[in-house]
Amino acid sequence: ESPPPRRTAAPDATRLFFPARLMASVEPRDDAVPCEELAKTGGIVGAIFGGIAGIPIARAYYGVRSSRRRVFGTTLLSSAATAAATYIYTVLFETQCSRSAREAA
Repeated sequence: ESPPPRRTAAPDATRLFFPARLMASVEPRDDAVPCEELAKTGGIVGAIFGGIAGIPIARAYYGVRSSRRRVFGTTLLSSAATAAATYIYTVLFETQCSRSAREAA
């Protein structure tokens, strides 16, 4: 019995950026359209940058009363909102995701 195939390492360019590594390890479905890949990648990147942006937003909003719990909650909310907004924006307004492009695929 042969061992299961090993995953290859991510390319050097993606070693430092986790979402790129995550996307490199995922094989798209045969019926996947470019829109799905684009929207998923945009959602991941939006979640990361939304989380990073949530920290100063929480510090500015709560000021002296900021605690780790409040900052974490605001960061989590900011991350989720940015990921959802980026995903929805990509699906609605990107040319690869237009209805005609989906019907052609």
